[in-house]
Amino acid sequence: AMAGKSKHPNLIEGPGLDHFIENISTGRVPREKRGEPKPDWLKMKIPSGEKYSSLKKSLRGLNLSTVCEEAKCPNIGECWTGGT
Repeated sequence: AMAGKSKHPNLIEGPGLDHFIENISTGRVPREKRGEPKPDWLKMKIPSGEKYSSLKKSLRGLNLSTVCEEAKCPNIGECWTGGT
């Protein structure tokens, strides 16, 4: 390796640790640092539907939670609406 030069200049020029921890209490990125809005195809719809509601109600009645819920999986609506 070449002394003093990195193969990955973004590691030096990129954001520092402070960038990642400055909003750790909220877990949110300040509006001015969010950049461009996400494209529509990347946005997930809020889970809903009869099967979704029924499955959630059944789990709550049994005092259970799922890995999907705990991990805040963005695809939970697709799976639960399908009944899985």
